[in-house]
Amino acid sequence: MAPRCGFCYWSEESKAPLEGWKEAMQGFLDRQPHPGRIDGLIPCDLLVFEDDSWFAILEREPIAEGHLRLVCKEHIRDLAALRGPSPDGPDPALIDAARATLLDDLIIAAEVVKTFDPRVRDVVIITSPDESTHLHFDLIPRFRLDHEGWRGLSDIKVIYDDLTLAEKRRIWEENRRGFADVARKQREAAAAVIGSRPGRRRGGLRSGGEPL
Repeated sequence: MAPRCGFCYWSEESKAPLEGWKEAMQGFLDRQPHPGRIDGLIPCDLLVFEDDSWFAILEREPIAEGHLRLVCKEHIRDLAALRGPSPDGPDPALIDAARATLLDDLIIAAEVVKTFDPRVRDVVIITSPDESTHLHFDLIPRFRLDHEGWRGLSDIKVIYDDLTLAEKRRIWEENRRGFADVARKQREAAAAVIGSRPGRRRGGLRSGGEPL
């Protein structure tokens, strides 16, 4: 039996995402949703852009300033699932739509991360091969003062992973205004990137900070 999805709360018993899961991804750290509780959610005001299949939000536990997360709106476990339908997967048409727009959305997200701040040197894209999770991509900016290679990113992540929930919550509260400012800059960058090519005006693609 597949475990419950830590993103959208899909499970074998309930083969549909829990209502409000997108907003909850940017909720307070001590107000996580679980089956039977969807109250206390806050608007997803750190949304950067979205289309019919994907949405990009500012990561609330960033490895670096401007860390963006691109998340599939459907419960698709990993990249391999985009090859075609499976008995426990979403409708084949939803898989086709997610596959058709993924590359362009990754390009948009990478351009947003790379251009929102002139100090950004390049972007590292990470996804998980774990079939028990939910398909998403982390786009992490590497600033000019970062160490060469992976060491800077891995060191920061290890330090952050070692923090207690209380320490993470304190960091979130202290940096909340800064997160909102970064999200605003990234929305502006997304609007410019999306508007740069008319062909990108498809499938509900838009930038903006309205709740999902």
